[in-house]
Amino acid sequence: MFGLPDIFTGRKSTLRGAWTAASQNVERNLSFAFLGFAALCLVVPFLQTLYPVFGTIVAPLEERRAAGSFPPLRLLMGTNGDFAAGLNAWFDDRVGFRDLFIRAKNQIDYTLFDTSKKVWIGPDGWLFDRYGPRDIADLDAAQLAILEDGFVTLARLLQDRGMHLLVVGYPDKSAIYPEMAPPHMPMPPAGGNYGRLRQFLASRSEFAFIDTEAMMIREKARSSEHLYYKTDMHVTEVAQLPVVKAIVARIAQTENRPDIRWDEKFTLRHAPWDHGTWARFMSLLTQPAEEAPYYAGAHTIGATEPDGHWNIPDPGVFERADAGIGRPFDWEFRSLPELCAARLPGMVLYGNSFSDLYWALGLQRYFCFIRRARDPVSRFKLFYDTMPADTKYFIFEYYEPWLPREVELFKQLLPAN
Repeated sequence: MFGLPDIFTGRKSTLRGAWTAASQNVERNLSFAFLGFAALCLVVPFLQTLYPVFGTIVAPLEERRAAGSFPPLRLLMGTNGDFAAGLNAWFDDRVGFRDLFIRAKNQIDYTLFDTSKKVWIGPDGWLFDRYGPRDIADLDAAQLAILEDGFVTLARLLQDRGMHLLVVGYPDKSAIYPEMAPPHMPMPPAGGNYGRLRQFLASRSEFAFIDTEAMMIREKARSSEHLYYKTDMHVTEVAQLPVVKAIVARIAQTENRPDIRWDEKFTLRHAPWDHGTWARFMSLLTQPAEEAPYYAGAHTIGATEPDGHWNIPDPGVFERADAGIGRPFDWEFRSLPELCAARLPGMVLYGNSFSDLYWALGLQRYFCFIRRARDPVSRFKLFYDTMPADTKYFIFEYYEPWLPREVELFKQLLPAN
């Protein structure tokens, strides 16, 4: 066989050498680009830590804790590494673009893998609390007895003052929408402590009990509207409407006033809603929104009313949930004196954020006055001690997952009386 002419083999060698040189140049350039990118990733966050020239790129994380403080320099004299650990904690809370990186990582987990460290993610964007407070199922027999005895004793203390107790209880969202929870989410046991407490509250003659769980189960069967927000723990206005009606009806029945019944003119509408607490807890780049029901024409706390006036000691209660130290109540609505005869007697309400929507639905328009305070339990005694003298009804509103807190509430109230 004849070999290729030297002119071809030489050209082939030249091309191979040129390709090898070009390949090496590309690899070298890629290496420099990678090193430059790595250096940029190290230097730019460090500069942002010292001099935040880029400002706030994303919303700050809602961590509800104090950032770590710089460790005392005296720890440098030790040999146990306390200064290094404190410095790392301080730096971790302040490193540049920290909020952006955390939100981006959480967004990837949520969008691609339907997972989150903070909440359970169910079908169609339904969210459930992953690390909630201690549940009533965790209470022992003695603690459960404190709850039961506390309601009875409170009712008797109120009776001694000429007042009636009405208990309004809300279940966890998973009790109404178990099918929207992910399969791997632990579910509260059927019955159990809360089932026992519901039966106890419904059986007592010392007070009245409005069981919203039973009401919502009935409402869910005949309505396609969401009774709980998908991205939050709270019930919607659609679920609250029958509760407000039931409160008015129960007290009107006790007062033998069949002429008084809830009668407001609202229009049911829907609008995008992106205020879900559990959606915020996920700390995403873009917070999930939902189409939520609401009633157009509803009332506003603090608005000018023709039939009475609002008393709001601290308007800041609408912007934040605070401890309310030294403030006996959050707000009060008093009807015009000439209208009291046509309305139900004065009432006070102690509860939590689940009662926030009562006023939008007009509960205050059916009583001579209403005074309201919300948790924490440390406020209960002051609220109880400063009730108006002409109060006739006391509403105690609770949320099932927070019932263990009420154990401390009754411990606070009962021994002092």
